[in-house]
Amino acid sequence: SWMLPYSETARAKRRLPIVFAIIGLPIALIIASTPYERYRNGNTSDDRTADNRACQTITRQLIFSGALTKIIGETQQTIFISTDRGTEILFFTPHRIIASNYHREIAGIRFLWDTNELTDAAALRAHLGSRNIDIILLCPTQNPPKGSVLQAWQSGARTHSWVTRLNYQLPKTAGMDNSKTDTYRPTILRIRQER
Repeated sequence: SWMLPYSETARAKRRLPIVFAIIGLPIALIIASTPYERYRNGNTSDDRTADNRACQTITRQLIFSGALTKIIGETQQTIFISTDRGTEILFFTPHRIIASNYHREIAGIRFLWDTNELTDAAALRAHLGSRNIDIILLCPTQNPPKGSVLQAWQSGARTHSWVTRLNYQLPKTAGMDNSKTDTYRPTILRIRQER
């Protein structure tokens, strides 16, 4: 034949840059984005990340075990919760959420971000009322900005008359030292809306 066929080795060598691009580029992007994600989320240390994982594990256990529904009631309510837990609320409880990471409801995600920023309690109440929020669930490791109302409540500050801090017993959480779970106990607040 007038064309000499490439050997398998030569073909493999020609494809090598493509293989590196397909496999190596996503890995490089993941590694490069990790410091940015930590900065964006306010996680400046691995301890903070470990603390957040512990709180998220406890929150999942509250949701999966049915304890959250027992704490706040079976009547459908709208819960302000991290977008990371939104789909679990929808799947395992009768309750509603504003947004989740897989929901692609940009206005809802923006609402959650804006809620974290509010520094005036009256403005926060009106903001929560615009989406009929009944329950706020916060991990102590979430990082609302200093000076925000949610940051103060999360830190144990006295709530306003229209907010009730719910006390509850944590369910046993598999894979955790249950004697330390109170450190990562999510704060659950009931909001009384203006009607």
